Amino acid sequence: MSQPRAREGMNKRDRENQDHPVKACKKLRAESDAEDGESSIEDEEISSDTSPEDSSSEETGSESDGSHDNDEGGAVSGEDENTSLDSESHGSTVSPSMYPTGEDALAWHDCIQDFFKTDEDTTRVIQQSWPSNLLVKHLIRDRFFHSYLCEYWKQYRSFPETLSEFVEFVAKVYTRRFSTQDYLTEEEVEYAFESLCLVLGKTAFENESKNHQCLVHRSQLEWDDVHQSSLGLLQPISEDHDNVGSFQFVHDSIRQFLIAKWVMHTVTANTEGRHQLRDFVEKSAALSLSCYCVAHLLGQSDSHRDHLLQFVNLLVNSDAGLGTLYHMLHVVTTAVESKQVDLLTSAVAALFPEKTLDLISLPERSFHGIHILSIFMSKTTAVTETMLPENLAYQNLLKMYPFCKSKSAKDVNHSKQIRCLSYLPLFHSTSMDADNLYFKRTDRSLQVSLIQKYLLHFPSLQTLSIQKDGIDIELFSQIAPYFLFTPSLSTLSVCGNKIQSTDGVTKIATLLSKRGLASCKNLKILKLRYLCMTELPSLPLLEELDLSHNAISDEAVPGLDEGLASCQNLKTVDLSYNKLSDRGDFLPPLSNLEELDLSHNDISDEAVPGLFKGLSSCQNLKKANLNFNKLSRGDFLPPLPNLEGIYVGQNVINAAAVPDLAAGLASCRNLKDANLSQNKMSEVRELIDVFINLPLLTYIYIGYNSLRDETLPTIAAWLRVRTDVERVSLFNNSFSAEGVRDFVRTMKGKAYGLTSNDLVYDGSQADVDVESGGEDVRREEQQWERLRREKDRLIVKFGQQTVWIDHTGPRSNNA
Repeated sequence: MSQPRAREGMNKRDRENQDHPVKACKKLRAESDAEDGESSIEDEEISSDTSPEDSSSEETGSESDGSHDNDEGGAVSGEDENTSLDSESHGSTVSPSMYPTGEDALAWHDCIQDFFKTDEDTTRVIQQSWPSNLLVKHLIRDRFFHSYLCEYWKQYRSFPETLSEFVEFVAKVYTRRFSTQDYLTEEEVEYAFESLCLVLGKTAFENESKNHQCLVHRSQLEWDDVHQSSLGLLQPISEDHDNVGSFQFVHDSIRQFLIAKWVMHTVTANTEGRHQLRDFVEKSAALSLSCYCVAHLLGQSDSHRDHLLQFVNLLVNSDAGLGTLYHMLHVVTTAVESKQVDLLTSAVAALFPEKTLDLISLPERSFHGIHILSIFMSKTTAVTETMLPENLAYQNLLKMYPFCKSKSAKDVNHSKQIRCLSYLPLFHSTSMDADNLYFKRTDRSLQVSLIQKYLLHFPSLQTLSIQKDGIDIELFSQIAPYFLFTPSLSTLSVCGNKIQSTDGVTKIATLLSKRGLASCKNLKILKLRYLCMTELPSLPLLEELDLSHNAISDEAVPGLDEGLASCQNLKTVDLSYNKLSDRGDFLPPLSNLEELDLSHNDISDEAVPGLFKGLSSCQNLKKANLNFNKLSRGDFLPPLPNLEGIYVGQNVINAAAVPDLAAGLASCRNLKDANLSQNKMSEVRELIDVFINLPLLTYIYIGYNSLRDETLPTIAAWLRVRTDVERVSLFNNSFSAEGVRDFVRTMKGKAYGLTSNDLVYDGSQADVDVESGGEDVRREEQQWERLRREKDRLIVKFGQQTVWIDHTGPRSNNA
């Protein structure tokens, strides 16, 4: 931050203080000690022209500052206000809600990546571990702390255990960072910091007592002097002329920590410490974080054990206007923050006369609150039982919707389910075997905000299925950032019921969705339908992708190609029911791809060059579905030695395309299944020549084409050679009754009605001399008459083979 130039009229003392912060701190501390209660930094007088809004703010005291929360204290605990005062940030940096948001998680991930840069191993370890850490999830609400969490990990390879421990770390690191500008030694920084803690802490506490938050140096030093002598812990409130000389702490958590340092010093170094401690306890409701920090500082030394006991006993006996439940939570939090729970158990036990923690009556807790209760219950005998609603006991929870796929969504109470789920960390011996959430269309009470809360409290989640009418990319973008809280997620399925207008799809929604998905590094199955999702992040473990029903058009091809290329482990890709048409370059090289579904698009001949190239790069492809497109060319299929199934039904492939199609199929030596139905082929001789040389071919569908009787002898010859072919479909071609009869006789098979299953024609006795007369001739005439009149489809069986066929009537009627 650039600093304004000092006034020309700066006196000698001011210049000395600016030249060396340590000298300034010594002078400030000496003045503070000498003046017996007077602060080096005095309260700012409330001007006579204070606005009504300002007056109201002053009169409400600590309630006007969002950091003064009755729950868990500090800028990191307030539930309603933004209390982050990070001078290096712009705008709001702390979430106003009890829980972090998806945007907080995204900012946290960005910070991790930026802080550790090329250290991918550390980045990966942190990103996989933090969602299970309740304290970290609480802290990331305030983006001021993000870089300090990274710094803490860098030094200790772990996260802090308590909030007060972390705040002390932040205060020291902050001053150390600031002091590097002045080339101070570590010893000088340490001395300056300890001196400042007492001076600024005392001032902050006195201002707290007077409900003033603004500070002003009594000699009206310039910003350079105050900022430097405070080691950066103070910053100007604004650049407005009316507020010249007014300062505030760089962050409220630092303010409350400095108050705790001063209180602790006063209590341990002064015979009047007990009186001061009582005064502090009376104000502890407005200084929750200071209270925790006092306990933390006293708990660091065995020599202060008596002071710690005295402090906690005072808290137990004075609820400070918090009410019974909040008072109990306040005392428990203070005890845990001291890391001396064993020592304080007898004092805290007075709050639990029946040794029972009533979770039914307990107000909703933040992640810090759950973290504290978890530690408390694992380290004390003051509580031996907990109370939960009977029907939400953990042995029953896993049998209920939405944790159990088979259960009905009727009468579900999501708020109670989430509350029960949030308390799971309190039960260390409980093993939650379920890792799944299944939200059904029949769940009319389901809202995006509820899904977000489930994800917040379920870091072990592995399978998430959301089937919800009306869900689109905008709603999905509100859910996707919360995937950062579920790093173990391996299966994700989100399905709407219809495509919403693509005109409303915003770049922000797509970006948020993509960034949220990018955090799912363990994702193996991804199904997103009816969302207009056209772009993908890198998902290295992804094996199955379903982007059907997403209105993906040619305009989205570049992004689609890039996304697919970053998922090199893909084995199955479903792009069916989209709007791909003239561009075929959407398929990058995917060496592991085995199944590709492009059905129900508008893929045309213009896409063939790109499609051919894409398929060529997928040499492990086993199934390719191109049904229901607009292909008339046959040269889209490259040599694919592992291909087992090819499906190009409902296209416009005609006889002219057959040679190219046959050439492509000739290399598919493992082909087992081919669907060529519903095209415009009138001649398939070249295809049959290829089929003869495909040893594994089992099922062929050539129905709904324009084949005539001339084709049947070729088909018969093929089937007599390749007796391992099991089924051939020839329905809805242009065969005559005579042609079908001759085919049945050639194959020496039997024709049955498809629906009636009655024998229509027996061709096994085909060698009948019509001129000889007799019973055989009469039988032949009768069955020919049945076949000629048969309007049902026929199943012709010979050996292990089956042919489905029908006819258009006798040849005389086919003119």
